Amino acid sequence: MGIYYTIHLIAVAACGFEFLKDYKLKIRIIKVLMLMFILFGGLRWNVGNDWAQYYNLFNLCDFGHIFNFDRYGNGGESLEPGFVFANALIKNIFGEFYIYNIFLQFFIQLTYLKFSEQYSPKYPILLYAFIMSIRPNYFAVRAGFAICICFWAYRYIREKDLKKFLLVVILGSSVHYQCLIFFPFYFAGKIKMNIWLYLAIFWSFAIVGTVYQTYFVNFALMLSGGGDVADKLSFYSSYMGDSHKGAQFFGYFTNFFFIVNFFYIRRMKHLEKDEWYNALLNMNLVYNACLMVFADGMGELVRLAIVFFPAYAILMVNAATSYFNSHSKLIRAGSAAFFIFYLLYKIPQQFAGYYFEMTCLPYKTIFDYHILN
Repeated sequence: MGIYYTIHLIAVAACGFEFLKDYKLKIRIIKVLMLMFILFGGLRWNVGNDWAQYYNLFNLCDFGHIFNFDRYGNGGESLEPGFVFANALIKNIFGEFYIYNIFLQFFIQLTYLKFSEQYSPKYPILLYAFIMSIRPNYFAVRAGFAICICFWAYRYIREKDLKKFLLVVILGSSVHYQCLIFFPFYFAGKIKMNIWLYLAIFWSFAIVGTVYQTYFVNFALMLSGGGDVADKLSFYSSYMGDSHKGAQFFGYFTNFFFIVNFFYIRRMKHLEKDEWYNALLNMNLVYNACLMVFADGMGELVRLAIVFFPAYAILMVNAATSYFNSHSKLIRAGSAAFFIFYLLYKIPQQFAGYYFEMTCLPYKTIFDYHILN
């Protein structure tokens, strides 16, 4: 477990370099962190969710079955063609699964770098560290790959370029169909809510998620009709005790606090009519709603929330850096301390639960298994 804490604490500690004015140095620091995480995720072996399934898929895939690759060998489900193509391409050129993981991690880390540069140009390390503390994605497989593609679509919402937005989302959906949910959110900025309506919707989902979550799990099991999705839903719901109710309620109130600050920033910067900022707010609401309704019992469906995680990340870092620029030294110091302590609070949540212990511990690499011999 120590290695997981170490790499995350290094990323958080790097936030201290934001006090420097040398932008190029900040980017070089991120690139060093990127290399660390690329190697950490790329050289793993027999570690991470569904390792055996995707290792076997890599070995079996070929260009002849891109559109009809039988995921389980029983004709029940075909994998998305973009994902099969990526596996087949790396397999035919390099032949090794760890090379595929290195390429995938390189793409993910490059995405995080460009995302941090674009949406937090003055404080890129803060946004990068925030992403790596909340959704590190260094053991990505299909869903993590697809979601990372969708990170690039946020640019085209901001630039109002519908064609490029659709192209990116289609590409992401070719890797995992969950990205299809993102299509209508190109127009998310057209909806402007006041804080009272926003909070009413937020607390409504909090109540639904708390009171009726078990019913949602059972309903999803019924709809799944058996197979892999049903097995996973059953597994996750069997370990709902891993998410303690006290932590769940604390999360509700911290997110309530963040939302109030997001709206305060909107008013302070006169962004009430800004479609980009309103789009971020609306996608953040969907992100929170999905987490509140699905988080404890539906590991499969909670992934729907992660498509909207970038909006949450942008809003959080934008709010933090707005306070960093305050004329009050107390506010500057307090906001910086709060941001760092929040990251330190969130990091252990990546490693909580029986499922993590079962699939990610102990951490091992290709060198432990002598893959290179």
